[in-house]
Amino acid sequence: MKANELKVKFIEWLISKQKKEDYVIGNEVLFSVDKCRADILLLKDNKMIAYEIKSDSDNFLDIDYQLNQYLSTFNYTYLVVTLKHIKQLEYLKEYNIGLILYDKDKFKILKKPLLSQQIMKENLVEFIQKQSLKNLIKFSKCDNLSVFKYRKLVVEKCSKNKIQEQAYNTLKNRYSRLFKLFLLDTSRDNIMIEDLKTLTGNITTDKLY
Repeated sequence: MKANELKVKFIEWLISKQKKEDYVIGNEVLFSVDKCRADILLLKDNKMIAYEIKSDSDNFLDIDYQLNQYLSTFNYTYLVVTLKHIKQLEYLKEYNIGLILYDKDKFKILKKPLLSQQIMKENLVEFIQKQSLKNLIKFSKCDNLSVFKYRKLVVEKCSKNKIQEQAYNTLKNRYSRLFKLFLLDTSRDNIMIEDLKTLTGNITTDKLY
């Protein structure tokens, strides 16, 4: 099974598991100072839950780097794999990640993740727009700085919890519009590969990042 085929099935399954309507899903979400992309991001209950998907056509060459990037940015991280990669899971148990296996057209949670203790402020501020960064600092003398300088000041002067709250709100506001369109365009349980574009791009002329 190819990557996008597995992703579509996973999104259908993920939506079916949500008991409340107050959640948002994003696809290929840009994150971290290193400009990585999360395959799927679930935003709910003030938590950012990321999913890295490994289909039959994917490999594990960069898995340590990928998982460390996820763990340094998101509250919880899951790795979703096919049966082909089952032998890799024993090695990955040392990470505080959740494990989900796709086999015989079903997803099964093998392990639940622990709350990450590795989150870095530097990664969180990458999600936040310039005006919101300025609001976090509230310094009038900082009115004409670049977004990079604002990020640095926020990292220095704001608590991780405060930055994390703003990052979550920014992402949820940003992707909620896309997710609403996605739900309108699909029947939730009959998603096509082409529908993934709705969760990836922006419905305005503004860039997501």
